Amino acid sequence: TTEIYTLSLHDALPIYELCNHRLLIEKEPVEQLVKEIPSCREHVDYPAPVTFMRQWAAIDPAAEWKEVSAPVLIIYGLSDFVATIGDHPYLASVLNSFHPGQGTLKPIAGMDHYLTRAASMEESITRPAGTPGELDSDVVDAIASWLRTQRIST
Repeated sequence: TTEIYTLSLHDALPIYELCNHRLLIEKEPVEQLVKEIPSCREHVDYPAPVTFMRQWAAIDPAAEWKEVSAPVLIIYGLSDFVATIGDHPYLASVLNSFHPGQGTLKPIAGMDHYLTRAASMEESITRPAGTPGELDSDVVDAIASWLRTQRIST
């Protein structure tokens, strides 16, 4: 059993943040980090190369989204343990500060970061790796509903 699965969500997030900050922001080599903090091994295994993840972590979302002038639907699950609860309202605020009314925020209860059903963040984070979740159909309904409200000129 890995540490992230045996710790409560409340206890797991600080070590997750520490390991990822040191690896992605401070650009500490994986081997050095794991040697110093062995439990980090469980928290720095990505589906993409570390070099890509460091590039992703260095992105300034406000600068990137400033260039977007099209309507944007910002969907997030209330059971998402990957993105913080403040990320989505921040994105809507950024978009709307540059292009008023263009960012629409839509939280979905019972959905996690992977668009799958999860009653809570803890349920999502403790789902065994590689176990596919069930697509939350509310996300499809939310997108369809939002698209119907858009006035797109051709």
